Amino acid sequence: MLYTRKTTILKRLVFTGWTTGAKPGKSAFMYSKSEGYTFPNMLLSLLVFILIAAAFPLFLSFSLKLTVPAKDLRPFEWHLAVKQLQREFAEGRDFVIKPQEISFKNTNGQTVSYQKYASLIRRQVDGKGHEVILQNIYSISFLEVRGGTMLTVNSLARKEYTASFRSFAGVGI
Repeated sequence: MLYTRKTTILKRLVFTGWTTGAKPGKSAFMYSKSEGYTFPNMLLSLLVFILIAAAFPLFLSFSLKLTVPAKDLRPFEWHLAVKQLQREFAEGRDFVIKPQEISFKNTNGQTVSYQKYASLIRRQVDGKGHEVILQNIYSISFLEVRGGTMLTVNSLARKEYTASFRSFAGVGI
């Protein structure tokens, strides 16, 4: 009987937040109310943390999408396309320049062409393939300039981008 009574008292004390402690050398118990950090508090805190951590990428992607209009060129895509064109034009020869298309022979003797197709610029080799170079294009124009070619691109947002390319084929170093 005594064992079950102590067990019942201890269970009651544990679930209500009361703690007991005996002073050294004394047999009496001291009761105190302790408002500690409980398991349900920990679970609630963990749940809130997980919700915030899960929502953070959504907020971050939403804020990044607001920086570039949907119908404009992304700066990284434009830079990458210009670098690719500069590399190929530097090694190209036998250029044929039309208002919305340019074609030339590469080092392997293949005919490479860049042209506007729908709202993008595509690259073809020997009239085959469909490699997308830039998207969201309203218009393009290739213009022959001294020593190379100038490309002017207007995006769907009507923003103009310009780059020039030089050909070094046949130039002795």
